[in-house]
Amino acid sequence: MFPLPTLTCVSFTGTVLCWSIGMNNTADAGWCQVAAARRRGFTIYAVILGSPSRAQRNVDLNRLLAWGVSQYRTLTLVARQPYAWAAAPYGLHSVPLVVRKPLVRVVRVGRPIVDRIVAPTAVSLPVARGERLGRVEVWAGKTLLGTRPLLAARAVPRPGLGGRLRWYGTRTVHHLAGFFS
Repeated sequence: MFPLPTLTCVSFTGTVLCWSIGMNNTADAGWCQVAAARRRGFTIYAVILGSPSRAQRNVDLNRLLAWGVSQYRTLTLVARQPYAWAAAPYGLHSVPLVVRKPLVRVVRVGRPIVDRIVAPTAVSLPVARGERLGRVEVWAGKTLLGTRPLLAARAVPRPGLGGRLRWYGTRTVHHLAGFFS
């Protein structure tokens, strides 16, 4: 007859949730324990087999869980901020390109993370607010961690005939003045 697993509490600082289920001990296996520590976005599991005492098992389990948790972080990889600006024609202000929803992922500590911005340098008019104009890709080595679309932060209407003629006129005068300076 095998002993039934018992639910025991292992103290682990800073955990949102820590549970363990174990057989406690047998003469041949020593003190054993299976436990998990949950953080925002991930759970670390640890197994201790053959500890000489219950106290040593608990110390080792605490250290193993602490080490495992220290290897990962939940990070906001793409935030709500401008990632690029696209030039608008006719001397209008550039259009900021933003994300609507942040990208949050669990990442391994010490691994480089690269943002790749795929966006136009200039846009054709009109541009609608929220129009998809590019994307942000987040890579860890050859692994794509996620992507978010880049959207126009503001609308830019096409100028009327008068606005376009005014812009062409000022550009022409500017270039002609360049011949004499």
